[in-house]
Amino acid sequence: MSEPTLAELLAYPTRVEDVTAKSMLRYLLVQAQVLQARVADEAAGYGRIKSAGEYAMAFAATHLLRDLIADDPNFQGANEAARELWEAWDDGATMGECLWDWLTAEGLAPEQIQLAYEAARSADEHV
Repeated sequence: MSEPTLAELLAYPTRVEDVTAKSMLRYLLVQAQVLQARVADEAAGYGRIKSAGEYAMAFAATHLLRDLIADDPNFQGANEAARELWEAWDDGATMGECLWDWLTAEGLAPEQIQLAYEAARSADEHV
C-alpha cells in the first residue's frame, strides 16, 4: 500500500453539506503541519517570516476549533461554525465584510489598521 499524497491528506469538502467540525479540523491540522514544515525548510528571510505567520494563524484556527468541539459534545455549534467558515472561504467576499463587522464590534477601526499597514509597508517592514 502506498503512502497517501499531500493532496489526499488535504482532503477538503467540496460541498457545504459535507462539512463537519471534524472534517474542517482534519483539514486545518494537515495544513498547519505543512506550514510548520515550510517554516523549518525555508532559509531565514521574508519567506520564512510569511510562512511563520501563516503557520501561527493555522495553529490558532485549529486550536479554537478543537476547543469548540471539546465544549460541544454533539458538535452542533462546532459543525455550524465549520460550515460558516467553509461558506466564507467559498464565497471569498464575505470574509472582508465579516472582518470589518468584527473589528468595529470590538471598537477597532479598520481604516486605521489599513493606514498603519500601508505606513509599515512603505517603511519596508515585514508585515
